[in-house]
Amino acid sequence: MMEKSESGSGKRTPVLIHLSSLKGEFARPVRWFCLMIVVILFVGGLASGVCNAAGNSPEVRVGSELDFPPYAFVDESGQVAGFSIELIKAVTDAMGLSIKISTGSWGTVWSSLVEGRLDVLPIVAKLPERQPLVDFSLPHTETYDAFFVRKGDSPIPNIAAARGKAIVVMRSDAAHHELLERNFQENPILVDTIPAGLSLISSGKHDAFLCSKLIGTIILKKNRLAGLTAGPIIPDYKRVFSFAVKKGDRELLEKLNQGLLIVKTNGEYDRIYNKWLSFDDPWRKVKKYFLPTIITVIAIAVIAGFWLATLQQLVRKRTRELAENNKKLLHAYDDLEARVQERTAELARANQLLQENEKRYRELSIVDDLTHLYNSRHFYHQLKMEIDRADRYGQPLTLLLLDLDDFKTFNDAYGHIEGDQVLMRLGQVVKRCLRETDFAYRYGGEEFTILLPMTTSVDGAVTAERIRMEFKKETFSPAPGQDVHVTVSIGLAQYKTKEEMKAFVHRVDQLMYQGKKNGKDRVCSESQAGRNRVQGNRTSDADLR
Repeated sequence: MMEKSESGSGKRTPVLIHLSSLKGEFARPVRWFCLMIVVILFVGGLASGVCNAAGNSPEVRVGSELDFPPYAFVDESGQVAGFSIELIKAVTDAMGLSIKISTGSWGTVWSSLVEGRLDVLPIVAKLPERQPLVDFSLPHTETYDAFFVRKGDSPIPNIAAARGKAIVVMRSDAAHHELLERNFQENPILVDTIPAGLSLISSGKHDAFLCSKLIGTIILKKNRLAGLTAGPIIPDYKRVFSFAVKKGDRELLEKLNQGLLIVKTNGEYDRIYNKWLSFDDPWRKVKKYFLPTIITVIAIAVIAGFWLATLQQLVRKRTRELAENNKKLLHAYDDLEARVQERTAELARANQLLQENEKRYRELSIVDDLTHLYNSRHFYHQLKMEIDRADRYGQPLTLLLLDLDDFKTFNDAYGHIEGDQVLMRLGQVVKRCLRETDFAYRYGGEEFTILLPMTTSVDGAVTAERIRMEFKKETFSPAPGQDVHVTVSIGLAQYKTKEEMKAFVHRVDQLMYQGKKNGKDRVCSESQAGRNRVQGNRTSDADLR
């Protein structure tokens, strides 16, 4: 199926061409014709994307390593060079992107990419542990690692054979990650560059250095490090190099992927590869011998294309038939689209109702049915959060624990229904006396707790006293002609830095029981322990928060 644009509307309508309907001697030429059309459309789409990208994209920040030849290094004139540098320049040029290249050690440029100070690194091994940190393009190169040992030492064929040896790797390099991934029991010795690792082995320190066999061999020759030899390529893993892009920058990632396809299609990739890496890939040395074959195949395809001219009359006939079929298809498409939109609206309504129910059930799971305060399970969850916040920011936190005085006696005398009225009324009084930032809970039975964030014990005592006084004013009529007042005892304390949560709650609980022992109907804090209860007339309305 191909898409045809309606003039003036911008909409696309599907046009079906069934190759199976072109039977007999004309079927094969028609297939060649369609293949050529697809190739032309694909190349045209890529070129259009390049034109649209030019001039609109901000400067791309590229990071490059200082000493990673032949992929990336700084040459004798102080300019960045190497396979990855030429490749990223070719790819960004193909997409009309401007770049700014900065250099640094591997650890520096990697951290800058992860933290968003760079947009792309052109040569990064794609590893599972790196994928949550950055996005990776299509792979552009592969290479293999080997252990470099001193001449005369036994070669190390794989990672298992390296156990028990002192292995040197470059910090945060793919080899470093692979050893950690395979639970390599011996701690590897970390260096910042490949020359530094090879120099350690050459000087007689440690047993072997694990890195790319290609890069290590080049550096051995360049730095004239004698007495070292590369072992066989290890089968444990291979380095698959890609462009690493700042996490979430999907637009840049897509442009780099398209640019990479362009330079691989137009031959620029092969030129760059042959310049820097062809000595490591025997296949590319002999690939030129296949060019005549490819030219021959293309010539045959071109000749076959001329046969399409003989099919024009048949194609025009079939086009008229297909136009009729397309009209039917459009009607069916419009009907299907309407049904999809209707179904989507139904699903949206159902999803909204589900979210509302979920919210309501979540609230019911943490709210006490009787008092409409939070329950004890939510209390401990919120208390842990407030303690963490107090430890982190050094803010005060005060906890109140309330207990109805002689509530069992009240229940025994008037029944649980009247007792529930007392509990509900206390919940209402507590809500009236608190700020929006405070939290109240039914802790269990006739016990209630209150969290006062960013509040000292002195200010908390004012709030506690107000609750005690307001509740004492409440009048209950559990029996005809009989009015009863119920009191409450309150313990309070301020959180101590790094104090255990259970110890904090226990300390407040003991203060509440101290208030009970001192005569009930009072507020008891650590500063007030052993004193007479706080008198209601000591706290005027102007003092209350």
